[in-house]
Amino acid sequence: MEKRKTQTQLSTMQVPCGDHSIFDALEQGKVSVGEVGVYLAINKRSNWESGQSHGISYSTLRDDTGIPRSTVLKYVKSLVDDGWLEKNVRGGNQPNTYKVIHHKCPPLETPQDKDGLPKKCAMPAGEGSPYELMRARKIDLKSFVAWCVAKIHSDWTSGLVAFTIRQAQKALHIATQTICDIRRTWQETGLAEQVEGRTLQLLPKPYEKRRTRRRENPKMMRCDGDFYFSFNERWRVNRHTGQIQTLIEGTSKWRHANEFECEDVNAKIYKDFKPIIEFATSPDYQRWKQKAA
Repeated sequence: MEKRKTQTQLSTMQVPCGDHSIFDALEQGKVSVGEVGVYLAINKRSNWESGQSHGISYSTLRDDTGIPRSTVLKYVKSLVDDGWLEKNVRGGNQPNTYKVIHHKCPPLETPQDKDGLPKKCAMPAGEGSPYELMRARKIDLKSFVAWCVAKIHSDWTSGLVAFTIRQAQKALHIATQTICDIRRTWQETGLAEQVEGRTLQLLPKPYEKRRTRRRENPKMMRCDGDFYFSFNERWRVNRHTGQIQTLIEGTSKWRHANEFECEDVNAKIYKDFKPIIEFATSPDYQRWKQKAA
């Protein structure tokens, strides 16, 4: 086995995790390991803030993941149908673009990290990372996804994890022998080292010092029934339709805000309402409402 050039990750890619993430769906058996692998490949080529990807061909996804193009097509269709991806088909033989859904839930139910930002995990990227080893065919897609799951369960400062076969079965829904083969592959390719007992040191290790970020969302809007309320309690937005309502002055009654009133809404209030409006009016949510009706 070639000796690893560096024990510490050189760069990272942001991967959504926590409740309502695709890893949560994987543990519940709602998506397959293969679907998660294709999702992560598209996520790798997308903007973290918007979820919007570059143009990605099916052949590129085949080359990244090492699975047949026909299987890539099947997984992409399933991810779109299940609401994990929104596909934008472009003409003129241009590759499709995608919007990656990081957490499939109403915006204010999105799990947050201690900085008040959508919960995510920094996965290694670049030379020596599991993703690059998958692209080089030194590990397969299952080994890559399993490593990402182990990373999420690990100590994020040290990279140590006690990832037992039972835990792996619960998180991945794959056979015991496959899990044993994957762990062996990790050690052969330098992605993990046995420390003691069941504890593994995942490699490459995390950065030695975690970057400090400013907390941007320390307070959540009040939710009551179908509505989220602004902090001054004078405005509210319907979480199912995205419509903004304003409180009739001197009363406890509400009415729909007209176009001009919506334009005059305080910028901070509208910024808080915007993700709810975008979610409620998204094609994915509209399709879900039609199925549920």
